[in-house]
Amino acid sequence: MTRPRVGSVTGSRCFVDHRYLSIPVKLRWLLPLTLVPLCFGLGAWQGYRWWTWSISPVSDRPDEIIRVEIPPGTPAQQIGQDLEAAGVIRSADAWSLWVRWKNWRPETGGFQAGTYDFNAAETAIEIADQVWQGEVIQQRYTIPEGRAISEMAAYFEREGFFSAESFTAAASLVPREDYPWLPEGIMTLEGFLYPDTYQTASGTLSPEEVVRQMLDRFESVALPVYREANNPSLDLLEWVTLGSIVEKEAVVSEERRLIAGVFTERLKKA
Repeated sequence: MTRPRVGSVTGSRCFVDHRYLSIPVKLRWLLPLTLVPLCFGLGAWQGYRWWTWSISPVSDRPDEIIRVEIPPGTPAQQIGQDLEAAGVIRSADAWSLWVRWKNWRPETGGFQAGTYDFNAAETAIEIADQVWQGEVIQQRYTIPEGRAISEMAAYFEREGFFSAESFTAAASLVPREDYPWLPEGIMTLEGFLYPDTYQTASGTLSPEEVVRQMLDRFESVALPVYREANNPSLDLLEWVTLGSIVEKEAVVSEERRLIAGVFTERLKKA
């Protein structure tokens, strides 16, 4: 005759394995209370190992740079998928968890679009902070004083920004609707592209963007100087032309005031 298992029923009687009955009642309750925390602890340990692996750098070479462009309007989850596909981070799932944590915390800001150079030796958390703070590539270009549009165009082509022809074409468009202070009748922006050193966060710099940056700088720096001078004998175009002449004629900076005075007197007599 086969011995009934624990909890089995034969007829109207229930038979229990005597080995189970031999375990003290306190131990019977202690066994599940011990196993449940043990399972939770094991799960937590596995989760911790996965998390540390997921956010660890993809490379140990600090000189390995990966360039990624994040278009405007890209959702945070999609950014993580793109970074994983580009080999910048190990896990888009870990990125999603970090995004939820950032959104839950009362922090201002958000993930920003742009072109980034990511260091493959940085953790996913450092990468996320870089995108959150918008640490995009900064491009720099410098236009010295006295440069004509043709010289600027050659500079941009030589530095690999864009072709000289495209810059010349952009500088031949006079956006008077956006800059109503530009003189009537001018055919190019010669003299109104302010010479300076510029930085831009764009990954790809266009001629139109450069022209607008230089016009904006002229508007904020040069135009107030002209208006404060309040010289009725010179309109803005004459003032800009005079400045260009002085810049070309002057050998040292001390000569500029003298040369400007001479040409101003000539303009008055004319």
